[in-house]
Amino acid sequence: MTTLPQTTSARLPRPAGNTQLAPSMPGGPIVQAGAAAGQMTGNDMWRIIRAHAWLIIIMVCSSAVVGWAVNKFLYDHYPRYTATGLLQVKADVNPNPIERESNQVDPGTTALEQKTQVAILKSDALLSKVLQNDSSDIRNTDWFKQFIRNGVPDVAAAKEDFEDNCFSASPIPETRLVRVDFTFSKPKDCQIIVREICNQHINDEQNLTYEEGRRHSEELSELKRGYQNNLLASKNHLAGIRDTVAAGGGDVLSQRMSFKQIQLEEASHQMGVAELELKGASVQLENTKESLARGVDPYSVDQLTESNPQLQQQKNTLDYLESQYESMRDQLGDSHPRVLLAKTGYDRQKKKVDDLDAQTRAKARNGILDSLASNVAAATKTRDELKQKVDELQTDLSDISGNLIQYYSLEQEQKIILDEIHEVDKQLDVLDNTTKQKLEGKISWSQQPEQPSNPSFPKLKFILPIAIALGLIIGVGIAFLREMTDTTVRSDRDVIRVQMQLLGMIGDESQDPQATGARLPLVIFDAPHSMTAEQLRQVRTRLQHAATLDTTRSLLITSPSPGDGKTTIACNLAAGLALNGRRILLVDSNFRRPEIHKVFGLANDQGFSDVLNGAVTFDEVVQETQVPNLAVMTSGPKPINATEMFESQLLIDFIERALEEFDHVIFDSGPLMVVSESQAMASRVDGVVTVVRARGNSRGLLTRMRDSLRALKAEHLGVVLNGVRAQGGGYYGRNIKTFYEYQNT
Repeated sequence: MTTLPQTTSARLPRPAGNTQLAPSMPGGPIVQAGAAAGQMTGNDMWRIIRAHAWLIIIMVCSSAVVGWAVNKFLYDHYPRYTATGLLQVKADVNPNPIERESNQVDPGTTALEQKTQVAILKSDALLSKVLQNDSSDIRNTDWFKQFIRNGVPDVAAAKEDFEDNCFSASPIPETRLVRVDFTFSKPKDCQIIVREICNQHINDEQNLTYEEGRRHSEELSELKRGYQNNLLASKNHLAGIRDTVAAGGGDVLSQRMSFKQIQLEEASHQMGVAELELKGASVQLENTKESLARGVDPYSVDQLTESNPQLQQQKNTLDYLESQYESMRDQLGDSHPRVLLAKTGYDRQKKKVDDLDAQTRAKARNGILDSLASNVAAATKTRDELKQKVDELQTDLSDISGNLIQYYSLEQEQKIILDEIHEVDKQLDVLDNTTKQKLEGKISWSQQPEQPSNPSFPKLKFILPIAIALGLIIGVGIAFLREMTDTTVRSDRDVIRVQMQLLGMIGDESQDPQATGARLPLVIFDAPHSMTAEQLRQVRTRLQHAATLDTTRSLLITSPSPGDGKTTIACNLAAGLALNGRRILLVDSNFRRPEIHKVFGLANDQGFSDVLNGAVTFDEVVQETQVPNLAVMTSGPKPINATEMFESQLLIDFIERALEEFDHVIFDSGPLMVVSESQAMASRVDGVVTVVRARGNSRGLLTRMRDSLRALKAEHLGVVLNGVRAQGGGYYGRNIKTFYEYQNT
């Protein structure tokens, strides 16, 4: 057994500063490139989509088929029909007949009336009245029968289903129409329910209008009777004055009145007018108080409330939120979080509007009462002043003058009362006509609901696009998920990501037509015009730029794991350098699985291990090959202490001896992360080239190999990515085609 010399330090033949190798410490250009590569760009996304195009297409097609099948299943087993009725509403523009001020139509009246009718149609009171009516046709529908438990209808459950799932009412913008819909699996039931709900609502509105008109008519009739009683009393009083004047020998019609009498007449007339105004103001105040006590607001309250700009602004906001909520509910459904959030905002705004409306109305009521009370006080003051004046004049005049003044006052009073009675008669006529118009046109059918013949759900035009969109999302999601979970080294991007320099990429031999039949380890010699040979020559060129080959003369070819193709790359790289005019010695230093002798068809009885042990001389085991300038040295017998020999001076002496005769010596070693011999040699050669098989090694393994080389202080020249296959979304398929088209042109 040969005694080994003491382990020596690593051989450092190249002076520092003459290399162009990539920096081994973080912070250099490669680190920056790796950081940039870690961010996915638009081109990367498009590459992923193209690489998984068939998966995405299959998912989209499958989703389309599933969507069609779901639509067919729902159509056959769970169809939903919708019956639609249209109601026409008319804004109430007529004033309260008791009020003497007219009202004008504003642009928002119709829209407001539409929303009012929609709110009533959706009210719990209307629904309860219809469902609890034993004579209603709704009770004979299959929809209502599903809520009968043990012969007793569950009205609460029916109302909940009606409000949440089946019924909808909404105003149609820019029209006077309200759309009423009901959805259920039985088309006849949908028609019946829409018709019954709308008919009940129309009847309720007519009854409400009739009662309101009757109440106003009674108020006017009572006011007319009061005026008639006052007129009768005035006539009786006037007749008594005539009798008194006649008994005294006076002539009321021809008597000449003095200046005092004229003043008294004028004052009496003014006082009479003031009395009537006071009486009218008092009657109006009392009538207003009675109306407010009965919960009926005068029209002026409504007018003041509607003219409140703050209330109008809040109502406009409420209308907007309601429109937004209805739109989102139609698009997303009732249970969608965004719909629930929109409904919460709508309810909050509606409460705010209701509170502001109540406050405004209360303020308007108080204002009207204060105004009427002020009128009564002013009329009282005026009357008292006139009365005092009349009393003073009456003191100066005789009884006949007083009777004369009273006579003319009563005549004027009668005229005023007659005018009031005539005005009340006109208001009664207006009220009668208004009530008839309301009963005929405030709300009525515009279009009766018809029995639907086609289901409103499902709709293939909605389900199919949704299914296709879901399939596309799932397909793209799976593609990106596969991309994110695949940690193997597949492209130059993955090599740069782990902060290592890339020397080149070698395509899979099965996809290179001109490499077929050639020896893969010598494809650069056997098939020099193939694309694989061209890629190997590119590796050789980049290696010359990565390191100054005049000083980088000993190279170690290794890989992180077995089967990466390091022997193939070592042979082709050696052959490429030899064909470039350099004398190359290729040494098989993989004692565990030697391959060089098989590639060149040589015997392996003696070789590298024998030279290291001193059993043979260097020249005895160097064998020339058919490749010009290329000689090989097989591994020879497997030594028992290979690692120790590589860590000793024997390896350095061997390299120096080989470089005396050859320009470069290239070692084909075992996997760096598997055997210790490669790690022992890495720091004693001028440079290390690692071979990584695409999709055969993970980025984690590549990172560990990088860290190992840095720990060994080895000069890592770069990575050769081997066995890259053309695939969908990649560029090798196009490169192969373009290469041969260009070459054969």
